[in-house]
Amino acid sequence: MKLMKLMKLMKLMKLLDLTYNQNINLQYSNKKDCIFMLALNENLQNHVHSFHAGAIFSLAEATSAQLLINTFKVFENNAIPLLRATNTKYRKLGLTNIYAKGIIINETKEDLISKLNEKKRVLVEIKVDVIDDADCIVFTGIFEWFLSIIK
Repeated sequence: MKLMKLMKLMKLMKLLDLTYNQNINLQYSNKKDCIFMLALNENLQNHVHSFHAGAIFSLAEATSAQLLINTFKVFENNAIPLLRATNTKYRKLGLTNIYAKGIIINETKEDLISKLNEKKRVLVEIKVDVIDDADCIVFTGIFEWFLSIIK
């Protein structure tokens, strides 16, 4: 019963509709190749008036999740993604608006879909770069997602 409720929630979920993402004002990006962005504002700043590390991480994590959703759209009604691990590096202060783009790095989309069809589960590694208005890298992270088929 709980699993069916979770599947219904996953089906209806849109990342920009999540209360947390609304609270940080996560937005679709207008920058080429980027998925989401955050506008610099005092609610997301740290003690040196740059983006707080947590806000940067949230942008990157949401971007990796959206890339996962876009890549595995064919499984959206019966797949459950769970973030399993991350490896992150903050490279410079985020002093302007920030934007995030991602890429799957461990295997091709086709190989991952084939494994998912065969084994009903797969690990997906997504590299996310967060950049500023000048296209300088603010943050780089690897997000490892566990994706399983439930039926």
